[in-house]
Amino acid sequence: MMLNKRKLAGFPTALVMAGGLLASAATCFAASDMESLIDERQQGFKAMGKGMKALNKGLKADELNLAELAAAASAIADNAGKIDGWFPAGSGMESGVETEALDYIWKNNSKFTSITADMVTAAKALLAATEGGDAGAIQNALGEAGKSCKACHNSFRED
Repeated sequence: MMLNKRKLAGFPTALVMAGGLLASAATCFAASDMESLIDERQQGFKAMGKGMKALNKGLKADELNLAELAAAASAIADNAGKIDGWFPAGSGMESGVETEALDYIWKNNSKFTSITADMVTAAKALLAATEGGDAGAIQNALGEAGKSCKACHNSFRED
């Protein structure tokens, strides 16, 4: 079988162009994935903040609504357990997506991981306190969770 050299002459160029298109598509896909991840992260933190506000408000009510308090604590605990997965390398300001996450997260990841673990522990304790139904215990657990939130914000969030 004879190959037509003229027809094959453009083949390497076509391969390079196709490779470039694939690389470009992969970059767009990765950027889209990063944008989705950062959006998930931001929504998760908003849900945690909303839960903290609901707990504070609920504890000031004349009568405790334990179901509402437990739901708020559950939202906090569920999202706290996801924090570690929300911060892969490249998901800071360099991603091009608006975020308040400081580069210090990745520069001092051991501190970030420690504070995150503290938050998970505090969130679980908060959930357990709401299930116990004691307003004083819930208030104390909420205070500990709040301290954990503040520790992270002070070190790792641009305010």
